[in-house]
Amino acid sequence: MQSAKKKVAACAANQLAKEVIARISGYAVEKIASFRAQLSQEQKVIKNLSTAISDPNVSSTDKLLLQVQLNTAQSDLSATTQLLHQATAIEEPHVLTPASAARITARSRRNSVVVGGLIGLVLGALAALLWDRVAEMLARRRS
Repeated sequence: MQSAKKKVAACAANQLAKEVIARISGYAVEKIASFRAQLSQEQKVIKNLSTAISDPNVSSTDKLLLQVQLNTAQSDLSATTQLLHQATAIEEPHVLTPASAARITARSRRNSVVVGGLIGLVLGALAALLWDRVAEMLARRRS
């Protein structure tokens, strides 16, 4: 963004980022909502299984079966929790750093040519000053 005022440029860039995130985050938002609903359902199942296991009227064979189901439900809960965390931390788009204004140097072809010419002039002057010494060293090596 380019603007004469820093705050206007930063606000415009931040608003653009919000719009982009709103448009591309649909899938991730639905996925996160699905995982949250699944977590809620799994927590209800675990609560019901725990209640059934603690019931004294349930036979020990049924308690063993309920315990197996409880272990499976707890594993599912753990996996869903991890998937929810992954979806919110990695897949859901978000702004890492808010925009801030910064000055930039004006780059144009003319400015680049002028800077390149000055660098060439300085290097040429150094080469001219050092040429006599280099020529003498080369002459000594040849003889």
